[in-house]
Amino acid sequence: MSRAFFLAPLEGICFLLQEYLVFLSCLTRISLIKTIIMILLKKKCFSFLSFVSAIYAGYVNGSDTVLNYTRFVTLLILITPLARAASPPATSLATLPLDSGYGAKGKFETAVDSMPAPKWKDHKVFFFHPCFEQKPLPLIFFCHGIGAEDPQVYMQLLKHIVSWGYSVLYSPYEKSSAFGSPGDGYSAMWSGFTAGMWKWSAYIDTTRIGFVGHSFGGGAVPALAWKALCEKHWGGRGAFMYIMAPWYSYDISQKQLEQFPKSVALIMETFEDDRINDQRMAIDIFKSIAIPDSLKNFITLKSDTCEGEVLIADHSVPEGVYPFGWNVNALDYSGVYRLVHALASLTLENDQSARQIALGDGCPAQRFMGNWWNGRPVKELSSCDTPRLTEPQSAY
Repeated sequence: MSRAFFLAPLEGICFLLQEYLVFLSCLTRISLIKTIIMILLKKKCFSFLSFVSAIYAGYVNGSDTVLNYTRFVTLLILITPLARAASPPATSLATLPLDSGYGAKGKFETAVDSMPAPKWKDHKVFFFHPCFEQKPLPLIFFCHGIGAEDPQVYMQLLKHIVSWGYSVLYSPYEKSSAFGSPGDGYSAMWSGFTAGMWKWSAYIDTTRIGFVGHSFGGGAVPALAWKALCEKHWGGRGAFMYIMAPWYSYDISQKQLEQFPKSVALIMETFEDDRINDQRMAIDIFKSIAIPDSLKNFITLKSDTCEGEVLIADHSVPEGVYPFGWNVNALDYSGVYRLVHALASLTLENDQSARQIALGDGCPAQRFMGNWWNGRPVKELSSCDTPRLTEPQSAY
């Protein structure tokens, strides 16, 4: 066996030390370390998933396959305990939560109930709802990304939604079905939603509904919303879809998209530095669906930096998860929470003052993303009705 094979673990440790600087940057304010993490982030290691993908691509595609696999596995073994053990602050102090208006936390605390998932043994469908509220409330169906069957991944967003007086159903699916048979993943989500609707029917107003989806779940939203709106006839008094960085959309035909209810409001949101899901998928659904321009906006969140602090608009934005722990920031506060809140208020409560935030067609109030700690505005989002491609397919 080659000498290089035995040196591979040592090289892996050296590389680990380099990546450990990223971990340190979560805990310190040392400008030199911040500069180093900026360089690493500009190499497009934007999330733990893309970070691992980048390492894999760099190590396994070399000439010495045994060596490269060894280095790759060594790195993963060494870095996983750190990823689990690190616990940086729950929020980034560089950008503070909104304290008023759309997106600010509401008055309700969150209660959680659960039931067995109909199509996935030993897993649960979760029902998040405001504490002590006994009356029927508008319902949000939450369609999660692959591997996020534990709602803890999106807990910050879920708690914000509940705080505004809405209930949320969260239905899991197996990642294997998502990769192998997407229709099975959709079926699992739908069965959990319908079972939850039956179990907690006394607390659900079926005439006012919304769908929030991310990644694979975002791609599922049009098909599941069609079932709810056109087959179950829910949402008669108000309905919306909030789709983030969607994967391919299955189980809905072009004819159904062209016949989609025109009273439903839609925000399609992508992230500037998403290197997981091609924005073409979002643009295709946005242009194909029959919702009028007056009720839909295509929004893109932008990355930004300020004196060494970094906001990366990558695929993991709505998860509120940094590679080594929670890190909710302005991209969440103003770029997700604020828009979801405004869209729900507009469609489910007929709050017309929310229109300029939710469907403002790029007006200043909609584009504003809050300020950094020093008062400098965070880079504005972009919003339009006629989205254009900004990245080649090779970027994904």
